[in-house]
Amino acid sequence: LSGCTDSGPGPGSADCNIVVRFDGGTYHQDGWTKSAGEEIGQAEMSSCSDTGEDAIGAYFPENPDLVPAYLVDGKDEGRVIAIDDGDGGYRLMRIGPSID
Repeated sequence: LSGCTDSGPGPGSADCNIVVRFDGGTYHQDGWTKSAGEEIGQAEMSSCSDTGEDAIGAYFPENPDLVPAYLVDGKDEGRVIAIDDGDGGYRLMRIGPSID
């Protein structure tokens, strides 16, 4: 899993942080952890449009990729989930504002 990053201020660039939608909420990356709990479903992964005049940053396409979502020990399931980072760890995702 990868996200886009802002190459600096100026026209033609936008920020693309990793964002997922899960169970009616929008979750933004808020760190990493080496372990996660039980798998609780599938989260929709955002895409990135970070270059060109029409750069909009992170957005959800019509048919987003799905990634497993996991509980995080000691965290409220309604506020924090985890997704696999692809390198043997997990990205912590905290509920935040919608990007739609």
